Amino acid sequence: MDTGIITKTNLKAVIEDLMQRGEVVAPVRKDDYVLFASLPSAEAACLDYANSKLSPKGCFFPQAEVLFYYQKEGHKIFEPPNEVKPGYLLGIRPCDARAIALLDPIFDEPRYQDVYYLERRKSKVMIGLACTRPQSTCFCSSTGGSPSDTTGLDMLWQDLGDRYLVRPITDRGRELLAKLPHVEEAAAEDLAKASEQEQAVLAKLPPIFSAEEAFSRLSAAFDDPLWQRIYERCLGCATCAFVCPTCHCFDIQDENRCGQGRRVRLWDSCQFSLFTLHTSGHNPRPCGKERLRQRVMHKFNYFKVNNGQIACVGCGRCIRECPVNMDIRQIVSAYCLR
Repeated sequence: MDTGIITKTNLKAVIEDLMQRGEVVAPVRKDDYVLFASLPSAEAACLDYANSKLSPKGCFFPQAEVLFYYQKEGHKIFEPPNEVKPGYLLGIRPCDARAIALLDPIFDEPRYQDVYYLERRKSKVMIGLACTRPQSTCFCSSTGGSPSDTTGLDMLWQDLGDRYLVRPITDRGRELLAKLPHVEEAAAEDLAKASEQEQAVLAKLPPIFSAEEAFSRLSAAFDDPLWQRIYERCLGCATCAFVCPTCHCFDIQDENRCGQGRRVRLWDSCQFSLFTLHTSGHNPRPCGKERLRQRVMHKFNYFKVNNGQIACVGCGRCIRECPVNMDIRQIVSAYCLR
């Protein structure tokens, strides 16, 4: 079977089958927002969401992670218990799956393999959920993606109203499709409806700028006086970095008390004044202008130089969550469209 159909009346049974096979991490509703968490029950899965407040990046790269515990007496080191559970990441949006694919070479490259990230990453089959109602802050088409992008996914589901169209992308996805219960073969009208839906959604997301043009223009914009005006609204709170699905900077701290403690890896941000502070007291990014410029240049220029792609997937979280309404689309457009 190349493409399947899961009716929504059978959705609960399908999720329960996945839960019997392994841990299922999926979007769940908490108060007035959605986050990714291990499902306590099939009914808890929230697949009719627009997008989660935080990306599921934290499933593989937690915000705070204990690397080991230590004890001064006897010079003992203890690793935390291994809590990685094989299973499925269900309902991830294409923009977030693409973001994780961008992180993969960062944590797995010839000189450095992050065993913590890689073990979690390999443990989950990625089941995406195509975007059918983009938000006003979404701009994935400007960054090379689309609402039905399959990058980083093993399988993609698409909501057709009363049923899901199921497309396997990788061998793991094809193996899973063959095992799932209550899956019917997709008919020609299902494929036609899915294609029509994709085109309708794309029509709502006309590109605002070109990623290639952004890269080119920003290459010559390092000393542009426009940065001085742009940064004046920025609070340096790093909300944008903490909701971003591709930000991957971290700090490592030792927490010690009475001869015993732990080493912890924590998310960090180039928007913080201490991020580049040298022991000598010198800071190469002394004020908000340099720090904001670093964030934008890294996303749309430096990352592409080093990795071949820009480090923004157009999810729009930084726009939605910024307390002073800064808009990365406007910042990039200020250089691309003038």
